[in-house]
Amino acid sequence: MKLKLLTLLILWTTLSTAQNLYIPSFERYLFTATSDGSEGLRVNPANMGFRHKINFAVYLSSLRKFSVKNYETGLFLQTMNLGIGMKSVRLGDSTSLLISSSTGFGGEGFSFGVGLDYFKIGGEKFKTSINAGVISRPFNFISISFVAHNLTGRYFQNTPLEKRYTAGIGIRPFGNDILTLSSDLILKEKQKPKNFKFGAELKIVNGLNLYAMLDNTKTFSDKKTFIFGFSINLQNVGFKIFTDFENSNIKATASTFFTREVMNTFIYPVKKIAEVEIRGVIPDYKEQPSIFSKPRKSVHDLIDEIEKASTDKDINGLLLKIYPFTGEIKLYELEGLTQELAEAVKKVKKAGKPVVAYLGGEMAGVNELYLASVADKIVIAPECMIVGYGAVIDVSRLKSFFEKFGIEWDAMTAGEYKSTFHSFYTDSATPNQAKLIEGLVDEIHKQMIEQISKSRNINFTDETIEEISGGLIPPRAKELGIVDEIGFYNEAKKMINKLANNRDDENINLTKLDKRKYWDKTWGIIPKIAVIGVHGAIVTGESQPPLPFPLLNERLTGSETVVKQINSAVKDKSIKAIILRVNSGGGSALASNEIYSALKEARKKKPVVVSFGNVAASGGYYVACSSDRIFANPGTLTGSIGVVYSKPVLEKLYENMKIKIETYKKGDHADMFSTTRHWNEIERKGIENALQYTYLGFKQKVAENRNMTLDDVEKLAQGKVYTGTQALDLKLVDELGGLKSAVDFAREKARIKAKYDVKFYPVPSLFGTQDGFIKSMLRNLFLNKLFE
Repeated sequence: MKLKLLTLLILWTTLSTAQNLYIPSFERYLFTATSDGSEGLRVNPANMGFRHKINFAVYLSSLRKFSVKNYETGLFLQTMNLGIGMKSVRLGDSTSLLISSSTGFGGEGFSFGVGLDYFKIGGEKFKTSINAGVISRPFNFISISFVAHNLTGRYFQNTPLEKRYTAGIGIRPFGNDILTLSSDLILKEKQKPKNFKFGAELKIVNGLNLYAMLDNTKTFSDKKTFIFGFSINLQNVGFKIFTDFENSNIKATASTFFTREVMNTFIYPVKKIAEVEIRGVIPDYKEQPSIFSKPRKSVHDLIDEIEKASTDKDINGLLLKIYPFTGEIKLYELEGLTQELAEAVKKVKKAGKPVVAYLGGEMAGVNELYLASVADKIVIAPECMIVGYGAVIDVSRLKSFFEKFGIEWDAMTAGEYKSTFHSFYTDSATPNQAKLIEGLVDEIHKQMIEQISKSRNINFTDETIEEISGGLIPPRAKELGIVDEIGFYNEAKKMINKLANNRDDENINLTKLDKRKYWDKTWGIIPKIAVIGVHGAIVTGESQPPLPFPLLNERLTGSETVVKQINSAVKDKSIKAIILRVNSGGGSALASNEIYSALKEARKKKPVVVSFGNVAASGGYYVACSSDRIFANPGTLTGSIGVVYSKPVLEKLYENMKIKIETYKKGDHADMFSTTRHWNEIERKGIENALQYTYLGFKQKVAENRNMTLDDVEKLAQGKVYTGTQALDLKLVDELGGLKSAVDFAREKARIKAKYDVKFYPVPSLFGTQDGFIKSMLRNLFLNKLFE
């Protein structure tokens, strides 16, 4: 009997020592359902599915009595969905080495992962073990996990390393990371589930957490053990210390955590200045990745970057580098996207952080000066001239030009003003149309002057207004108070350093916020607001990118593509509201009606909001009617409620070129849309009826959705166009504001109170990796070959 007891004692001691040598002691303080990042790569491989950027942890544990012969140290590294770790133990004369790797797949609500352990204990050879785990986080208050360790059931020192299963759960009673309760239940083969551990993590302030645990897993101690600890995070680095105050094998563990993602903290030892550069052609949409280049920054990327400066606690100032920039669709120089950028800068100032703008191009025009004027101070380069700060609309009348080549036009409109900007078939504006254009110019100019006058505290005289509409050299601009200093970029850095840090040098800590990512501890599927774009000409069929050829360089938004995106957003349970972003002068009435109808159906299930960019006219306004709310920038061009149809007539061109056209037809009007002849009176009457039918349908939709009568709509319609400010007065839009304002309204309408994301549906690009022209061509080529 004594011999049996002695044998059992030796086996138990061997197995206990082996388990201690094999399992990283740091895992004692981790839980399978609630531990994230590199620390959790082995405790649950599914953690890798949450795809954090590069982060790693280093720890040191004292075993029994700490000495050079009793210690454990380890390193864990994660990059996106891959992780690798190494642990080394020395316990008296016993040593072990463990190398672990894990990968995970999934994200947000669910993740699955597998891991491989490669370990060596004592003098034995390296052996392998396979681990697998899952994590489910269906809501922001619960996390559930299950992990299987050592599925291969390896032996060492003639002792089995037992298979082990862990079922875990995490609870956040308040739906956030203020308090996290965790529990793991250890399940072993042929044993009752009696080994467990509980833990609580309490956030005192951002960056300071306290931990308390009860460990009854019997892995590192044969009795229940109470463990306490704390952690401190300093943005990209963190520290943790745990101790159990009990007579267990592990007395204390200290770890350091590093990450490229920014963690919340209460200490900001080094304040930074955010630097944002604005230049070139700025799209109003998110581009798809290209096989040849990175997507360009959209205006929404730039706005996010600027607004981060207002909310990030380690940012104490903003430096704007402004070079000549422009949008893609516009009628006049002042653009709605510029006004949206300006509103973002105002938020930084409202947060109490100084803003300095540097005008660094050879010229600063309307958009550059308008945006810079919002800043606290403006530095202008010595050779940067302020030019053309005025409002102008150019309309090229091409009717006589075409006639020189024998090209004539058949054109008809529903609405007196519908042909105001249609230049192919007009020689001049009518008196009423000219008055409309003059009203636009006056309104836009008023917005431009009021912006600088208010921001720079300047009372403009008629002479000054005339002067800045021509050209200003930097000294004269400074004399008028339009800029503050003349100098190069280092002068702008000195100025922001003075305002933000009360220092007179240019040695500042600049940072770019576009690549900054934050360590997200949110659980569950994050609610989203979808942004679907209508950009360029509206056509039936699929959307197409612009081609690098004359007359083919306009982006086409296909109704089929947009309707698919709307339906997808409706079906996606994580999307709580839909925003239609419109930057279009119109197009096909049929395509516009298809988008309108899809939005109307979507509105029955989710909030639908519309945001106007630079232009939302004709079909661009049509698609917006069936929404809960319409937002426009003050300078947005909108309206144009009317219908037009035109076709070229090449009869004289053919005569001049000695081209003879033979026509064979059955039906007197079969060739009415041919370019070889003009319409006759009967055909003109038919076109008129079709236009009036479509025009009436357009007006009815406006009346129904804007709570107007048809007579009210008719007064505003007829093809008239308005600025966003004018449209607000006429009740064609509901509020002035950009996409951010629309998102805020959609969030409130959808009752989203916690963290949310904005999901942009990308538009196709020529060399895009998703729906680009090249990919479509190759796909069609291979499909044709496949089915030949």
